[in-house]
Amino acid sequence: MKQLSEDKDMKAKCNEMANTFMTHRQVGEAEAIYKLLASMPMSYSSISAIYVPTEPKGHRRQFLQRQDPDSGAGFRVEGRDGLFLEKPDAISKYERRKQLLREGEDEEKLEESDAADIVKQLTFCQFMRMYESRSWQQRRINDEGEAEHSDDEEERLDEGQLAVEDDFNFLITSDPDAPKRRLPQLLTLRDPLPGEPRIFHKRTFPRALRFFKKKIEKNAHHFYFTELILFKPFFDENEFFPEDPERCEAIYHEHKREL
Repeated sequence: MKQLSEDKDMKAKCNEMANTFMTHRQVGEAEAIYKLLASMPMSYSSISAIYVPTEPKGHRRQFLQRQDPDSGAGFRVEGRDGLFLEKPDAISKYERRKQLLREGEDEEKLEESDAADIVKQLTFCQFMRMYESRSWQQRRINDEGEAEHSDDEEERLDEGQLAVEDDFNFLITSDPDAPKRRLPQLLTLRDPLPGEPRIFHKRTFPRALRFFKKKIEKNAHHFYFTELILFKPFFDENEFFPEDPERCEAIYHEHKREL
C-alpha cells in the first residue's frame, strides 16, 4: 500500500493491489501444471451445479415473483408496480413433492403404492441432484435469482448420462442391504402456486450441490439442522425444530447412524 501512488483513488489502488496479489502469489504444483497446459482449462465445467438452502426458513432470503394483475393474488411492494408473492424455494418444493397421478389411476391406491413410498423416502439431497423442473422459456431463474440457460441452448455443454444400473438412478438409503428401487421419471407438487412449474423430470446426470457448509464448533444447531435437512426425508422442516437447538440436536443424535 505504501508503494502505491497517492494520485490514485481508492478503487484504483484496490485494483492494483489485487493484480499484484494475483501475479505474485505462490501457487501449488498442481495449479502450476494446470495453468501451463492449454489443454487443461480450469473453467467451463460440463457438470451442472445448483445452490440449495440449508438454513432454517427465518434465515433464508426470500425472492419475490410478479403475479398476473388480473388474478388479484399477491401484495404490493413499495417502489414497484404490480402484485408479488414470495417465490417458493427449493425446500418448499421438496416438501410438496408427490408421485405424478396418471390418467386412469386411483389417487388413494397411488398413495399406498411402492412408487409413492419411494417418493416419501427420497432425501432432499438426492431430490435436488436428480430432479429439475423444465420451462419452455429461453431463460430460467434459479433459486438465487440468477438467469440460467435453457436445456435447449446449443452452447450448453453435454453432461453425459449415467449407466442404467448406476446407484443414482435408484433410491439411496442408509441400509446397504436394502433392495434397489428405481426412481420415478416424473414427480409433481402438491398445491402448486400460480405460474409455478408442476412437473419435475428425473435428470440423466446428477447435479453438483452448492451450499454453505456449517461448522459444529461455530454453530452446532445449524450444523445439526443442515445434516437433517440434507439426509433425512421430511415433509415439513419444522419436524427438525429450527428454533429449538436442544430438540434439534436430540433428533440428530437419534438418527446419526443413518445420516
